[in-house]
Amino acid sequence: MRLLRLTVTLLVVALAALTACGEDDDPGEDVQDSIPPQEEDVEDPNFGVTTTTGEDGTTTTATGTELATCQASQFTIGYPSDWSVNDEQEAEPCRWFHPEPFELPQQTEATNIAVHVDTPNAAYADILEGTTAGPDVDEVRSDEEMTIAGVEAHRTHYISSGEALLPAGTEVVVYVVDAPEGPIVMTTTGVAEGDFEANVDALDAMAGSLTFT
Repeated sequence: MRLLRLTVTLLVVALAALTACGEDDDPGEDVQDSIPPQEEDVEDPNFGVTTTTGEDGTTTTATGTELATCQASQFTIGYPSDWSVNDEQEAEPCRWFHPEPFELPQQTEATNIAVHVDTPNAAYADILEGTTAGPDVDEVRSDEEMTIAGVEAHRTHYISSGEALLPAGTEVVVYVVDAPEGPIVMTTTGVAEGDFEANVDALDAMAGSLTFT
């Protein structure tokens, strides 16, 4: 599994390095959170996703989806309570999430898993540029700047050019978060198993629940 994580991290770093010498993109307009807190409110990533923690400690989204909690060394994240998360013997905690139980295959990028969370060893600005103007980006459908857990973040929806791991034409939704201990990248793609829109909804809810440890 060290090889699995190294492969995914090297991909993100490579995309960032290929675009690091280009011109800076317009960071876009700030997206403001307009939804008032309810009980203990976890910051809204401005895609209609809010999560609240009740007195019993249960976290739910505004649409009623109950979230379980996964804690890693750098962050804590919620995920749909009926989903599965990777075994800590297969990869670092809280890295892979899927609607069905799964095992991570050996020596593969596991692109069929619904949601991947990564902490690449690269600069936030370089990763961000790689997701908006990198060689694997054929078309940017949307790129929104926002605040997650008090720090700058971007949510980008793009179409893959096929220059990296994903086939040409694949839809990708990725969050890049400028976390205190290093960037956090959360991704779902159109080649992952299950319904893409449902996976995007889950990703949005997970981003809205993110906190730092």
